[in-house]
Amino acid sequence: MYEQSLLCGIMNDWYGSMEDLFQDLKHYGFEVLESNRESITVSCDDDGDYVQIELALGGTERTIVVEDFEEIYREEA
Repeated sequence: MYEQSLLCGIMNDWYGSMEDLFQDLKHYGFEVLESNRESITVSCDDDGDYVQIELALGGTERTIVVEDFEEIYREEA
């Protein structure tokens, strides 16, 4: 379940650059599809289903945090 990776890994940390965040997302099995300063769209495999998730970003000028996420697409296997 991707929720555990997001809640226990990604959302529990802060990042100094988008590249650092992208590397952590890749480490947890996510593929970055689109990004801007406000959100990142990622995809992953969730028990055989193809899922896209939008991550809402926040933080300060020097730190980036993932504040929330929403599943925006699911293709069942």
